Amino acid sequence: MTGFLLINTGSPRSASVGDVREYLTDFLTDPRVMNLPFLLRQLLVRGIIVPFRAPKSALKYRSLFSSDGEALLVKETKALASRMAELSGGRPVYTAMRYGRETVQDALEKAARDGVTGLRVIPMFPHYAMSSFETAMEHVRSEQSRLSLPVQLTFPHPYFSHPLLIEAFAEKIAAAVRPHNRVLCSYHGVPLSQLRAYAGDSRRDYVLQTEETTRLLSKHPLLETLGLTFETVYQSRFGKGKWTEPNAQERLSELRDQGLKRVTVVCPGFLCDNLETVFEIGVEAKESFEKSGGNLIFIPCPNHSDTLARALLSLSEGSDFQESL
Repeated sequence: MTGFLLINTGSPRSASVGDVREYLTDFLTDPRVMNLPFLLRQLLVRGIIVPFRAPKSALKYRSLFSSDGEALLVKETKALASRMAELSGGRPVYTAMRYGRETVQDALEKAARDGVTGLRVIPMFPHYAMSSFETAMEHVRSEQSRLSLPVQLTFPHPYFSHPLLIEAFAEKIAAAVRPHNRVLCSYHGVPLSQLRAYAGDSRRDYVLQTEETTRLLSKHPLLETLGLTFETVYQSRFGKGKWTEPNAQERLSELRDQGLKRVTVVCPGFLCDNLETVFEIGVEAKESFEKSGGNLIFIPCPNHSDTLARALLSLSEGSDFQESL
């Protein structure tokens, strides 16, 4: 029996400063997230970055936990898995997080107990980046090797141009946008130092892939007749190094200064809503843009929509899955 494994970034166990500190430490000490020498990375993360960021991040996370104590990202990923199971006729769909709770080990062991002999592993990141797609895939592969479970794993190529993925985002935009609006497609920022090795490789070049997703959205039948103007921007930058440009907040400031009164922001690099989408764009960017009397429309992620569930099922039925990338 073959099943599916959805792997997302993860979330703190709670919005307490201690749990957020533990989560951020796990996340930022990953060498694929901060590709610095080991000792320097540990000193920066544990001694400077996390102590400074954890209290501020904890305040933001408070709005993302439901009354049952589950984070929005985790809840939506599980809901998507349930919808995929329903649409596939009951095939098993497991979820795991790269960091924090809901570990890959737990998911793999449960699949083995359930008699699953093969898992199609789907990263919840349509675009290839060392700090998202790559670290998720390598972590699953490493855990499987360590556990030596009788479950064969297969992995996809990045699916940034999959027609149903594009449709899932186009549906969300079409439901909220006004004709002739400016649409910013905001993707997670990536340090340029992590991109150089993959420049020009269509299966690993993050910037090429994000730009292609934006282009495909602009040409989608649901949107192309609305007279929309699309742009690619990048969010969530931190530190002093050079990152992908243009930065979302800076571009919004430019548009505001140019007199633009209405803008729509969608985040096609995230399948399920999380701190970066709901708070960074839906709260912080929105409040900043609207201080001058403008209007920013934040488009939620597809989350557990039928179209996204069908997209991931369709992806897993294609020929792009293999044992190694």
